[in-house]
Order: sequence, then structure tokens, then C-alpha cells
Amino acid sequence: MNIKDLQYIIAIAKTKNFSKAAHLLFISQPALSQHIKRVENSFGTKFFIRTKNSVSLTPAGEEFVKQGEHILEKIDKLEFTIRHFEKKQKDTLSLGVSQFYGRHLLGDLINCFAMNLPKYKIKIIEGESKYLENLIVAKKLDFGVFPAPIYNKKINFVTLYKEKIMFSFNNKNTDAINLLNEAIENNKINLGFYKSFPFIFLKEGLKLRILSKRICKEFNFFPYAIFETENLDTVYSMILNNYGVGFLPSTMLPNIDVSKVTCLEIASRFVSRDLVLAYNEDCFACDFIQPLILAAQKEMGNKYNI
Repeated sequence: MNIKDLQYIIAIAKTKNFSKAAHLLFISQPALSQHIKRVENSFGTKFFIRTKNSVSLTPAGEEFVKQGEHILEKIDKLEFTIRHFEKKQKDTLSLGVSQFYGRHLLGDLINCFAMNLPKYKIKIIEGESKYLENLIVAKKLDFGVFPAPIYNKKINFVTLYKEKIMFSFNNKNTDAINLLNEAIENNKINLGFYKSFPFIFLKEGLKLRILSKRICKEFNFFPYAIFETENLDTVYSMILNNYGVGFLPSTMLPNIDVSKVTCLEIASRFVSRDLVLAYNEDCFACDFIQPLILAAQKEMGNKYNI
């Protein structure tokens, strides 16, 4: 038996669903099912009662989960103690960012760390925000910078600045430009005029995709997605090459070629979101959080608040 056995069985017990547990564990459902079968076979007993619509624990499963949670808690405390010790020795702090925000914000973030925590080296970890949240909860990451919402309630966070979602199109898109006189209201765009346009979107499940759909719904239409990607820079590249219209965060504005792409504010109540600095309040790095927060808010707020 190993730590994964405990983590996998406890995740299924909490979610009562193999698919949901697999998503949380970043593995496929078939791989999770096979793993559980191997564990059950090694103990010679079943831990789960499976039906079409639900999963429940057997008496053996209940005992396994009960004791397993205590074991994982002790392991977490041990890991935290050792990591705390190592950080005192190595003087290293870890910062997590997504690939997109790393490209646009990493220089500013590193400058904030360097000015306020000059004795510490910074280790950068890239990843999708849910992955970074899991690392923070597990005390394997000191800080994370990514957009709200934050899904895990164990994570503390503060807003660095408010980011606006902009409607964007290529300046050679004559159909989009010809609608501007009708679509602009109080210097903001009525997106309903563009409901028949092909949109470049992020993939389903990503935070900006969820927010974009909410904005479109407010204008009573479901957009046609001509292309979907996991990368915001790809969305910008497709708009830059006039393959469609789309949504871009205001964080990109300093790097957008305004001679080729137009970005407009949208007349919607869903167009802003917080970019946050996330951390675990039990983490070693919290000893330094307050001066870092103030410096980051000042540095990044002045530059990116729109």
C-alpha cells in the first residue's frame, strides 16, 4: 500500500463518483478504476459498492477511509515540517503562475519579490489555476497568481488588480467595424449586434470561457465557436489574423498591436474579474505576505488596472 492508494480511495469516498474523483486527481477514470481494483485485490476485500448512479463504501471501505485520513493528515504535517526546515536552509520561495500570466506578468512579479524579499530565491512553477490551487493546499507552493474565482475554500487570497474582459476584432474586419455606430452605447459595446459572428474561444471549463458565455447570455445569444484553444495568446493570434472575433483580458493591452486589433469595453455586468495573489495561511511564506501584497498591488495595480 502507498500514499496514492489512500488518496484515490478517499477522493472517491468524498465525491461518491469515480469520474469526479478522477478529475480531481488528474487521471483518467479507467486508470482510477483499475488502480482501485488492484488495491481491493491486494487486500482481498471490496471497498466500494458500485451502482449505475452512485458509489458507496463497504464497512471495510469506511474503516480504510477513517484511518487513511488520519495517516494523510500526519503525512501532510511531516511534509510541512520538512519543507519549512528546507526553506529556512535554502531561502527559497515558490511562485505559481499560468503560462499566459507568466508571459505577461512574470517580470513585474519577480521585481516585487526581489525588492521586498531580497534574501530569497524564487522558484517559478507553471500550471493551470486548479492545479496550482491543489499545490497551495498541499503546501507545495507558497504563492499563486491567477484569476478568480478560487475554488478551494482553504486558500486565502487578496486582489492585486481588477481585470476587464474586452471584445476584440481585427481592424480589417469590415463587418465588425461597420456595426460600431449602432453597437456603441456610452462608449461601451452592445454585444448583441455581433451574435452571428464567428468567435475564437478558450476551451470549455476554463475560467474565461465560463465568463465569456455568461456575457453572451446577458445579450441573449449563444455564440458560434469557430475555433477553441487552451491558450489566450492563441486567441489573440487568431484575432490578429482575422479568423474571428473574441474576448481578451485587459492584462494583454500593453502587448496588443492596436494598429491591427481593436479592443472595446462591453456593456455588461460580468466584464471584470479579480487577479489574485493566493496562499495558504498555514504556509511558512505567510511570514512575508503583507509587505509583498502591498508592493504587488501598487506595482501591478498602477500598470494593469483599467
